[in-house]
Amino acid sequence: MELIQIFILALGFVSVTMHRCYKEADLEKKALRRLKKFPPPPNTTPSPNSPPGCPLELFKRPASGSEEDRSLTPWKYVTINDTEYYPHTYTQAVCLCKGCIMSKDGEVIDNQDYNSAEVNGSWVFMKREKCKEGGYKLKPERRDVAVGCTCVRPSLSR
Repeated sequence: MELIQIFILALGFVSVTMHRCYKEADLEKKALRRLKKFPPPPNTTPSPNSPPGCPLELFKRPASGSEEDRSLTPWKYVTINDTEYYPHTYTQAVCLCKGCIMSKDGEVIDNQDYNSAEVNGSWVFMKREKCKEGGYKLKPERRDVAVGCTCVRPSLSR
């Protein structure tokens, strides 16, 4: 009987602490403390302002630079800001070409017989949600973050 009472008390304690409401001033500190249990999202430097579109000119000279510039499906990193989650700011890859950069008859082209596809990683963020009685609660939520791009054959199901 004692064991059952201890279990019920422990279950009540867990449910209270999991849905605790915090003042907005304390929210970021609490979220960052809870996030220490999980690996952080990638902390890459946003790409400098690059011209829009597929950078075919990069492939007309010998390969050099970072992976995102040498890939057959190049990408850039952009900063994402989302105040509903902690951390508020992270970087994400954006594919620059629709297809894959290839050489055809001596010319460098964006070959759309293939597709550029994001490569995603999954990270835990803390989502802030309003409490009925005021303040905010923190809810861990797994989100996909694009970390690069790769060249794939088109899917027949799309």
